[in-house]
Amino acid sequence: MSREVSITQSKPSFTAEWAQFIHHSPRLAAQPPTKFVVVETGQGVGDRVKVGTDGEAVKNEVVTNINDRGYIRRVDDVTERAQESRRTDASTKNRYHHRDLRGAWVSSSVVTSPLDDAWPGSPAYVVFRLNNGLVTRVVEYGNLDEVREWASVSKMAVAMAFGVESEWDLHEYSETVGPRGANIANLVSHSSGLGLEEGDPVVGVGTKRVYSNYGVDYAVHTIMEEGTPASWLDHRVFRGLGMTTTSLDGRPSSGVIGSTNDLVTLAEAWLRPDGISKTTRDRIIKPYMPALDGIVPGFGRFSPCPWGLGPEVRGEKEHWMGDWPPASFGHFGQSGALMLLNADEGIGVVATSSEPFGPWAVRLWPGWTSAMRALALAS
Repeated sequence: MSREVSITQSKPSFTAEWAQFIHHSPRLAAQPPTKFVVVETGQGVGDRVKVGTDGEAVKNEVVTNINDRGYIRRVDDVTERAQESRRTDASTKNRYHHRDLRGAWVSSSVVTSPLDDAWPGSPAYVVFRLNNGLVTRVVEYGNLDEVREWASVSKMAVAMAFGVESEWDLHEYSETVGPRGANIANLVSHSSGLGLEEGDPVVGVGTKRVYSNYGVDYAVHTIMEEGTPASWLDHRVFRGLGMTTTSLDGRPSSGVIGSTNDLVTLAEAWLRPDGISKTTRDRIIKPYMPALDGIVPGFGRFSPCPWGLGPEVRGEKEHWMGDWPPASFGHFGQSGALMLLNADEGIGVVATSSEPFGPWAVRLWPGWTSAMRALALAS
């Protein structure tokens, strides 16, 4: 279904010009292109790309800044997902879309890695765009199959699971389950007044946005009539979306582990949406008690500090979401993972990291996420 190029070169520099060289979405075709591998620099890639021997950008072509930290992947044409669904064990082979019966079109037009040395360790990320059922992976980088910690990005899975609970009329966001009259919406939107962890100082319900892992965990455990949070997430989210590498290994608020590819699947489900209706998705990503002030861990205090029923909403905050529009939503975690989406633009970026969140992320992410949005919109 794809062409792959594996080339060993020196690491690229992060130049301001790289975004203009991206490749447009590939044209539709009835049959997938044949697969080949380029084994030497300077060897032609198809009829439109040539990799220079010095590893520099190929201007006015497709490839820019060859790197030695992963594959550069291009697919010139698109094959219909219905063909893939007829193959043996297609659900495990399809990394782009889990609903085989839809026969959705899938493409990948990955052209470069603009990642600078400012992201330490071994990151992995995907930038993608969704348009009329067509999922285009604009950029892929790093080891997308390695299982990694998602940390607080786990809350994006928890938020979707609560959306399922609501749609199935099992539990309502208005249901009072928490201390001092807090409801589920308060607990998952960090407006319950509970502290970060159990025993931390508390404030009145609905008076301040206090980020609370304890509140999210409390909400999950309160609705457990049988089973465990791990089985709950598996049945409500992971299994239905075909996220075969993903599981809960710890507390619901921060214990999910899974591959970057599975994180993309979850992100696509938020944009499409899958698993929950558009009405429910829109309710979840709408700021809840939008006027509350609060603190985004690692980035400081914001007034107001909008948050949805699980996902953070950018609003007017100047922080890790860069120049993404106010309605953009997502989450980041202490593991260095992140998910950032915009439903109106139909774009998203997800990343996992071998390096935990730290000052490097505070410096890098605002510009980096802005650059990823530019790539997605220009694809």
